Amino acid sequence: TFEPRASLRITTTTVTAPNPAAVNQNQPFNVTVQIQNTGVADARNVVVGMSTNSASIIQPVTPLAVVPGGQTVAYSLPVVGAAVADPSETFTTTLATAIDENSGLPGLVTLTNPPVDATATLAIETPAAVNVASVRPSQPSVTRGQTNPWSVIVRLVNNGQSDAVLTTPAEDDLAFALAGATKIDY
Repeated sequence: TFEPRASLRITTTTVTAPNPAAVNQNQPFNVTVQIQNTGVADARNVVVGMSTNSASIIQPVTPLAVVPGGQTVAYSLPVVGAAVADPSETFTTTLATAIDENSGLPGLVTLTNPPVDATATLAIETPAAVNVASVRPSQPSVTRGQTNPWSVIVRLVNNGQSDAVLTTPAEDDLAFALAGATKIDY
């Protein structure tokens, strides 16, 4: 039976990180491509190339084992973010080679380059650097039997480029000290 050849193309190139728009310096993340085979024959040992216009380190990967005919497969390429900040690093992907399942030959697989969506861009940022700038109570004292709420107000400063995600502190996250001695009976 004659099977039309495998025909591969990259349909999307995206950054897969907790924040896909930015990563910290030296942070590992992935660039993920969607590889579509519009042919009937399977393509094996698919090699995806990737380059960058900056200093992030693209990690070595093994070829993608198979992209079945008529299907789309996601393939992740690992990267370690650059050691220096870069507001706009671009990763460009290409299809390098693939082997035709039926013949075992690379020349019988159609590779569409440049891809439909070949690039993904993100910022490499310095990590968040959160410091306590000041702490003050909402009122100067709490009287015995007081039932109206009062607050501790903390002013934070982030000197890094990345956003810091803060969580609401629990009751036991807060301690009181008088003259430098932590009080446990409050």
